[in-house]
Amino acid sequence: MLSDNLKKYRLEKGYSRRKLALESGVTRETVFNIETGKRRTTYDTLVKLAKALDIPIENLVK
Repeated sequence: MLSDNLKKYRLEKGYSRRKLALESGVTRETVFNIETGKRRTTYDTLVKLAKALDIPIENLVK
């Protein structure tokens, strides 16, 4: 599930939600909403998050 995977990889990288937001160029609110399942996201946002986490996008959505 995307929400669990995003949180897992963010924590493995040692990033706070704020740090991930800064590194990816998305808002902290967006990171929070994805992790809590309150919001769907776009492909572009997934690409930014995966790039910031240095993982393939498939790892987020599997």
